[in-house]
Amino acid sequence: MALYNHLVNWILKVRRNYLYIKENHKYAFLQLFIKKFKRIKTSLRNLMYWFPIIWKDRDWDFYYIYMILRAKLIKTRQYMMLHSVTVVDERISHITECIDIINKLLEDNVIKEKFEEFYTKYGDVQFNFEKTDSGLYRVNIGYDKLTSDKEIKEADEEFKTLIKAEEEEKVRLINKLFSIMADNIQQWWD
Repeated sequence: MALYNHLVNWILKVRRNYLYIKENHKYAFLQLFIKKFKRIKTSLRNLMYWFPIIWKDRDWDFYYIYMILRAKLIKTRQYMMLHSVTVVDERISHITECIDIINKLLEDNVIKEKFEEFYTKYGDVQFNFEKTDSGLYRVNIGYDKLTSDKEIKEADEEFKTLIKAEEEEKVRLINKLFSIMADNIQQWWD
């Protein structure tokens, strides 16, 4: 059935082109050829743009989904800025906001300033893994500037709080990203 529909659509397209050439002037065939050439040129540009992105793509992580989504949004924003027939400032600002959110998520350090304060206060964090009798590993966390057990325990609690805050901020950013897209994506056209 799909092959039949494809064949019918192709026949109708050929017929439309034939009628267009017949009804219009003698250069109509040339216009159709130029239009087809421009489409091929656009397709080649798309291949050149997407090839490095797809080449680096892997299927095992959300990071690569964000990379592809960011690339598409950048390309869409660029096209809207150059070729739009209407005023699209608000649409472009929504796309830019989405790109900025994706960039924060790709950095994988959404509360960077708080972590920098933590590292200034306690020093760099070292993770030491030691194998237990059961064959599993236990992680011991150490800090450059701390030596007493009380200080280490306090730093551990603060570190856990920071990790939790970072995860909550990631969830908030993801929800904001997809909320903006859900509300506006149907308007992202020229």
